[in-house]
Amino acid sequence: MSNVVPNVVPMNQNPAQVRVQLITPVLIITVLMLIAWTLTQWKILGEVIGEERSRFTSLMVQEWQTVVSNKSNTQENLLHQISKNNDLRDHLASRDRAATLDIMQPLLNYYRKTSGISLFYLHTPEGVNFARAHQPELYGDRIPRETLRRAMASGQAVSGIEISQQGNTTLRTVQPWFRGDELVGYLEMGTRMQSLVSMVRRHQHVDITLILNKSLINKEKWLQQNPQRSESSWNQFHTYLVEATTRNPDSLRLAAYFDIRGPGKTSWLPQLDSAALSKVRSRITVYDISNEPIGFLLVDKDFSWLVEEFSGVIRNILSLFAVLIAITCFIYAYFAKRVNDQFSFQYRALHSEIESRKVAEHTLKEHQKNLEEEVAKRTRELNLANRQLKEDIELRETTERQLAESTQKYRALFNGSTDMILVLRDNRIMDANVAAHSALEFGHFKTNSLTSLDDILKYQGQSTATQWLRHAREEGVFRAEMDFHGREQIFPVDVMITYINEDESDLFLLACRDISERKAAQAKVEYQALYDPLTDLPNRRLFMEELQRATQLCRRQNNKGAILFIDLDHFKNINDTLGHSIGDELLEVVARRLKSCMRAEDTVARFGGDEFVVILPCCGDDNDEAAQSALATAHKIRETLAETFELGEHQLHVTPSVGIAIFPKLNETTEDILKQADAALYGAKGDGRNTVRFFEPRMQKANEERLILEKELRK
Repeated sequence: MSNVVPNVVPMNQNPAQVRVQLITPVLIITVLMLIAWTLTQWKILGEVIGEERSRFTSLMVQEWQTVVSNKSNTQENLLHQISKNNDLRDHLASRDRAATLDIMQPLLNYYRKTSGISLFYLHTPEGVNFARAHQPELYGDRIPRETLRRAMASGQAVSGIEISQQGNTTLRTVQPWFRGDELVGYLEMGTRMQSLVSMVRRHQHVDITLILNKSLINKEKWLQQNPQRSESSWNQFHTYLVEATTRNPDSLRLAAYFDIRGPGKTSWLPQLDSAALSKVRSRITVYDISNEPIGFLLVDKDFSWLVEEFSGVIRNILSLFAVLIAITCFIYAYFAKRVNDQFSFQYRALHSEIESRKVAEHTLKEHQKNLEEEVAKRTRELNLANRQLKEDIELRETTERQLAESTQKYRALFNGSTDMILVLRDNRIMDANVAAHSALEFGHFKTNSLTSLDDILKYQGQSTATQWLRHAREEGVFRAEMDFHGREQIFPVDVMITYINEDESDLFLLACRDISERKAAQAKVEYQALYDPLTDLPNRRLFMEELQRATQLCRRQNNKGAILFIDLDHFKNINDTLGHSIGDELLEVVARRLKSCMRAEDTVARFGGDEFVVILPCCGDDNDEAAQSALATAHKIRETLAETFELGEHQLHVTPSVGIAIFPKLNETTEDILKQADAALYGAKGDGRNTVRFFEPRMQKANEERLILEKELRK
């Protein structure tokens, strides 16, 4: 228990002094709380105004962008409507300026009243100004304007804000004008910046000041634009140093400014100072078509009403607090004497209680000292026993943790494998991992119902396991492949049995790995080696094998076969004009149509490019009968390919040239048969294409003479 006596008011003091000492801290704390509350409210007011400024700035930026975008779309739509005026286009093409202005000026007057358009130009394809509807006396000059340059470069409509060297700022739209594929010229339409700013001002009911970069204005051209201007006019064009863009915030830029008061009313502002500029609530940067800043809009928003409203609320609350404090002081003065008498009585009772507690505290300290000594003794004994018990527990936990880690590593490796793993002891299943359980359940039987390897192999249709285990015991490892019967599918697996001699008992580790992907990859490689990837037809290698078999079959049965060499006429023109993708689609459709014309025993192959070869085995007992059958097939191919090919938006017509060779002949090889068909095809092309020709010996002779001639010409 503490010996400190509470701080009470001495009894010999004047009651009035006691009342003052009691009430003074309350009044000070109350005043400080009111000051803190007032400062907090002013801070909140500042945050509210800041949020309102940010919201209003975002609203004005969005409004400005919307006005510029809508006006650009309006100008593009108007130019699109004007481009349909054939008379105006013909006058421009014939360079009739008077007739052109007769159409342009009424259009400009109408659009000036309905859409606020103030400028209307026509330019020649070379970029030379042909006519100005708003200034008909000016023409023949080449205007250095970015919108016109971009429209000439891209061939499309271009819109953007531009400031001229005379100080005129305009939203311009330039659109190319075509008559068919012929470029007639360029249409241009513009809206003054004053009109755009007036639209924003009318929508939002605010005062807007447009500040332009004076360094972008040429003094001489500005003076020449209006003969009434003089050097003093330029000097009255007030300037002000404003911050540059964020690209170089340390620099200052010289700018000129003017105020947009309303439609058609422009007045020069007096000199601004930095204090007046800092009071502007919103500032919107104006960019030209090259995304370069040419000035900005100052939007004035008055928040004085909010400050006045907030100040009135604070004054009312402070007045209320002042009245409450006065009432509290009056009530306290009335009841202070009674409170002082009550405090005196409580002080005497408290002093008597403190003295009695001092005696009890001394006795309690003696008992506490004896108890602490006894507790310290028992604590030492318990600490010794706890230390011994802790050592025993730590030793046991270490042993159990090492055993658990060893078991966990084994199970993780065992069950983490994607291969099916079984542990066998003398043909009996001792353990199986998760993959094995899953695979065997797919086979519609449970692992726990299996007792030996024979049970698994019998279900898979394999021989007994005795032979496999004997090979593994003799050689250490036995490997085999088999088809595993799973649920709804059969897939190949690679089986490996490893023999482990442990404690004079036979242990076997059986691992099965799914090799479906490897088998599929091998089959894919074999397929790609024999078939054309585009048309899915046999390639040259498989075709030669089929031709060899067809030749042998015809010789055994003493029959005749035929080979048709097909080439698409003028296929190169399709690739050159429509592209190789259309050519590939055409080849795929041709391949399907050729296959539809053939018998089941016939073979259709693609040699490459637009060349196809067909084998007709055993199509006649003699050459004439085989020739008639081959000719009928060739005509059927021509009729099938004569139908229109519809590939997307293209309709194509293709004709084939076909060369036919009859086989077999005495002592001729497959290469000889193919050469004969190729020679017949060359003869068909030489006779005007889209025809069928049979091989004749003179064709081979002509080809040989042509080759000899080509060699001699090269020499």
